[in-house]
Amino acid sequence: MTDETLEIVVLAELKAKPDANAAEIDEAIADWVEWVRENEQGTLIYSAHRSKRDPSKIVFYEAYRRQDALDAHSQSSAFKEFGRKIVNYIDPGATKIEQFSLIAGVTGITERTVESPTMPDEVPPRD
Repeated sequence: MTDETLEIVVLAELKAKPDANAAEIDEAIADWVEWVRENEQGTLIYSAHRSKRDPSKIVFYEAYRRQDALDAHSQSSAFKEFGRKIVNYIDPGATKIEQFSLIAGVTGITERTVESPTMPDEVPPRD
């Protein structure tokens, strides 16, 4: 299944500087994500995640309706301002940004009950 409303996904990986304050990074990112939520109609998903294994690693997962929405995002003055702010906390040389095109996916999954006689009540632990 392909979702015609989702054209582009971007993964951006950032690495915090060793002396960077995690709370300040989180606040800057939260403010930026809120701005995106309120101002970018063509941005379908925009979320930031910190690695559980390496807390200095931050990944942005972004999904855009069309290329023009991504272009508007990355060319906005607010994006440039966020970049000037976040660069104080990250290692620019370790930043990786890559665009992806949708092959197949599911959006809007909601919790639902599925009854199946073949599904065990409990999943046995793995060896």
